[in-house]
Amino acid sequence: MGNGGDASGQLARLGGALTTFGASGLVLSITRSAYPDPSATGSLLGLASAAKTTTFWIAGIVLLGAFGALAVAAGHRRLRQRAVTLAAGAADEPTTNEDK
Repeated sequence: MGNGGDASGQLARLGGALTTFGASGLVLSITRSAYPDPSATGSLLGLASAAKTTTFWIAGIVLLGAFGALAVAAGHRRLRQRAVTLAAGAADEPTTNEDK
């Protein structure tokens, strides 16, 4: 009779999980009842998650830095081009000596 009571209690818990969390809660409850001990891969999953997050942020910073470098290079190119154009225009103008 002890086995029947345990099975009905487990069924009641699973039914409660189904109504509370939906189908994913049911699967989670079944998995936790089948493997109640913490898994050895839990710490590895935490490390992998931290590595993924760190890689994401580093890639974002590098990408923003590359966009910044492109913007600075384009700005320098425009300024250099404008300076050359102004210098060429000043050389073409005739000089006048009004002092003489």
